[in-house]
Amino acid sequence: MKGLIVVVERKDKIELEEKRQQVIEDIKRKENLTNDEKMLSLVYEMGMFLSKNVEFFYHGDLERQNEIYENYKRIENCEVICRSVVHLYSEMAKELGLNCYPLEVENDMEVKFNHWALVYENDNKKYLINPIPDFYRIQMGFSLKSFCWSENYHGIDKMSFDSMSDNYIKEMATRLGYLKSGIYTDELLSRLSVEMVTRMGTNIVRTSDVYQDYYLTLLELIQDDKKSLDEKLEKLKVIDDNYEKHKDILVEAINTKRIDTPVRKAIHETAFKSLINKEANLNVEREGAKYIGSMDITKFKELKNEMMIYKFNYMFRAIPSLTTSLTGFIENKNFMDQLEKYIFTSGDERSRINRHTVYKENNGSREYFMMYSLKLDNEENSSLYCFYDQNQKKVELGIEPVKYMLDHNLNSLKESSLNLELLDIMENSTLVYQPMLKSETRGKIA
Repeated sequence: MKGLIVVVERKDKIELEEKRQQVIEDIKRKENLTNDEKMLSLVYEMGMFLSKNVEFFYHGDLERQNEIYENYKRIENCEVICRSVVHLYSEMAKELGLNCYPLEVENDMEVKFNHWALVYENDNKKYLINPIPDFYRIQMGFSLKSFCWSENYHGIDKMSFDSMSDNYIKEMATRLGYLKSGIYTDELLSRLSVEMVTRMGTNIVRTSDVYQDYYLTLLELIQDDKKSLDEKLEKLKVIDDNYEKHKDILVEAINTKRIDTPVRKAIHETAFKSLINKEANLNVEREGAKYIGSMDITKFKELKNEMMIYKFNYMFRAIPSLTTSLTGFIENKNFMDQLEKYIFTSGDERSRINRHTVYKENNGSREYFMMYSLKLDNEENSSLYCFYDQNQKKVELGIEPVKYMLDHNLNSLKESSLNLELLDIMENSTLVYQPMLKSETRGKIA
């Protein structure tokens, strides 16, 4: 997977004003850019650099949130909220000769702060841009979902705004050098999803008893110099339901004493059909609904668990090499949410995956991380846990969550579903957890 996805390398952290001037000068230096290309360049260049303000969206301190919201022109650590980023972009756009201005979106819901979007006008058309949701998409080479696309804006009269087509934006991004391969990461992830399912299916089939028994039987017959060809074929005929179809391939394998790709495909086909019982009447009623086809339902559950564990491990083995360009915790979280959809493709699968936010106090500030749990379908209703440090690109699979959080001074958010999971673990464990988890978590489970 590494090397497939085209991402933009994260820039070194420089002062925002320096970056701002650098972007403006770079865009002005490029010749014959249309206004749309200038606007897209501004969004891409700044989107690689900025991140969503974690303190504003996660801490829940109303006084501090109000301070950040009202002092929107003061941007710290290149972390922005909607109001600050659209004002920044509108000022930069004016220096590029573009017609842009901030738009406050009044919210009917019980939200403390109104949303802000950026209006961009060109060639008698009026567009809306919502920069923050596209930060991680820019950083990871995804298609943009909030650039000049009015359908994604709630609370605004959609009919009064125009939209650019996906193909038009993609053509511009390719022409400007932001999409060097001509293909978005989300398109590659779709291919990855198919590839992963194929590999997983191949792994399940080839580790099955049917495949292994067939392979070992054939290997034994190939090495047996005492039996005639007809005797060997008679043995294979018993275990291969598609013997007539595979006969020529098997004869060649025995004569050449080689098990090559066509032979392995024949064995795979036999094992696959046996596993799913393709010819069976799936609607046959059986007592207690214990069977699916000819497969015992308990074995089917085991198979589903194996598939989920395979996907869970697959995802976390992949992410460290895929996320080097992401700027902040929220951008990493958003990307993980997208990646999860490609790997866990059904609603049932996604319902068994939970992403939890955990944090560590550090000199009055908080550092946020992700913890994942995978609920298995077994009698114990057990779960697997994984911790992901997006800053160090460090994944730890198979952790015991309570002990891990205590050992690393981690806390969960007050309303996190992780608290109930931790409480359940402690109530059903023979271990004594002392000291109890701290801060917000302690209030929930002590």
